[in-house]
Amino acid sequence: MILSLMDRSDPKTNLRDYVGLILQSGGKCISSELSTGPLLLHTTMSFQKVALATLAAVAAVSACSYSNRGDGFEMYIYAETGCGTGSGYEQFWGSGDNPTCDCYSFASAMNDKMKSFTFTASEHHTMELYQNENCEGTVLGTTVGNWMVTSVSSEGQKASSFDVCLY
Repeated sequence: MILSLMDRSDPKTNLRDYVGLILQSGGKCISSELSTGPLLLHTTMSFQKVALATLAAVAAVSACSYSNRGDGFEMYIYAETGCGTGSGYEQFWGSGDNPTCDCYSFASAMNDKMKSFTFTASEHHTMELYQNENCEGTVLGTTVGNWMVTSVSSEGQKASSFDVCLY
């Protein structure tokens, strides 16, 4: 039983660890009882509902933001405006250190469905969005450094690939 692996002497840590385990297990409660000092939860259903409601609240308030990892570039494309992930998203990352550019094509599930995106990179990186796969066809947009769009235009939603170049 997972609870036997945790320190039950600190109720706050125990509860936080238990929620973390639920999140890691895809929302499935692994034990039928959780003791947190004066608080005793006997039913996993009520705890599971609270944990899932917490997950939903976190997802609902997620918003577009630049990455703070600081290594190379990161590109996140979303099938919802405001960087919502409910309808799908895709992420790309890399060193971005190729002066002849690296091309990335969207997965077929995201093709022509980009409603918002964030691109995080240094001022030494350029990025171009293309209408077709393999960085071919019409260039729909270009940037140097960071770029964020929370609601992509209907023309921009036709994007199927992008390239990243170091200059």
